[in-house]
Amino acid sequence: MQHSTAVLIVGALTALGACSLPRESCAPADHASSLPAAVVAYLCADACRIALLNADPLPYHAGAPASAAADGSFLICFEQRADGHWTARASGRLCANRSSDLAHVMTVEWLPATELRGFNNPCAALRILVTPEADGCRVTSDIAGIVPDNVLLHLAQTLRFSDRLLQAEQLPPCCSQHSRWLSVPWLRRASHCEEIGELIDARRALHSARSFDQGLPGIDYRIGQLDAALGQDEAAEKRLRAAAFASADPGLRAAAALRAADSLARLDSSVRGQRLRRDAHRRLTAGDTASARALALQAEAEAPEPTADLRLRHRLQLILADARGALGTALLLREYEPTQSADQLLAIDLGRVGCIELAKRAESRVTGRALPSAELFAALSNYGDFENATYPDKLKATLPLQSPLHKPPAATPNAAPIR
Repeated sequence: MQHSTAVLIVGALTALGACSLPRESCAPADHASSLPAAVVAYLCADACRIALLNADPLPYHAGAPASAAADGSFLICFEQRADGHWTARASGRLCANRSSDLAHVMTVEWLPATELRGFNNPCAALRILVTPEADGCRVTSDIAGIVPDNVLLHLAQTLRFSDRLLQAEQLPPCCSQHSRWLSVPWLRRASHCEEIGELIDARRALHSARSFDQGLPGIDYRIGQLDAALGQDEAAEKRLRAAAFASADPGLRAAAALRAADSLARLDSSVRGQRLRRDAHRRLTAGDTASARALALQAEAEAPEPTADLRLRHRLQLILADARGALGTALLLREYEPTQSADQLLAIDLGRVGCIELAKRAESRVTGRALPSAELFAALSNYGDFENATYPDKLKATLPLQSPLHKPPAATPNAAPIR
């Protein structure tokens, strides 16, 4: 008797709790959505079978029960018999396609099935009709008998969640099963960023999409492609190898393996270029300028790295007493690497060719009194003709009329410059 009384009390409290839910939380009788009818039908059918435990005789991965009509509409029907058990009545199942490709990420396939026959004399039923329209679809519901409020609440939350999938606004998913659909907005953002050339933002969006659905097919391949496009071949090679190993698609496996091999080849050439440059620096230290020059040219041809190549070229030009060539290289290096060491190098080279005032002003960048690069280039391009040169007023006021810059640079024994 005590056990029966406890069960009755729990049942009464549950019923009171269900009745206390606001009626506006229940499934609306008419709802418009901008998503395709198949996608909305899948989400609604999936929400119903999740809320109605044991209503589907097959495992979750089999698909959501629904009947398809010739006009593209879908009917979702769940029925209850007298003992309280629910089951689905449908002629097939909807299966959502999981893909990192935006063209296929929101596609749902309907497959016929024969095991979903419903009940002969149901005492309650929930029917949801999803009808396609020009700008999306329309959802209507029909309730016969008593349907648990938790089912209707879950259905309403699913419809609100589906409305946000095409918008930037983020909404918490209605259940854990639908949380992977949060990857859709991030995949849309990644595709948009790729179209406008924002590869770093596109890769960041793909990582966010992967955090919501780690098993998303092709996601590692797309991230690896962006790693390679951004020049990060070491990360790209690892990511693409993992994609080739884990993918079930033979075509994707082959493409990922091929791109991983390309990244590895570029990585090997980069390592070889670094080795050639180290050898060139050792030859310069040993005094073998001819071999160092050949190694520098070979490294620049096989694995170009602008900053490393320019520093090696600058050192070689100084050893060959090519002061003007070294100055030009220092200017290029300052554009590729706007650091304090590059400014110091430029100041020293300006002094070597006799540009004393410019050397002082370049040195001021190192000490914190920066001279804008446009003014520096304007002064450098006209340092031989001070009276007729056009300078910014604040720079012209600081330059004396009789300046060492009027004098031509001292003659230096020029060897063949490296080009």
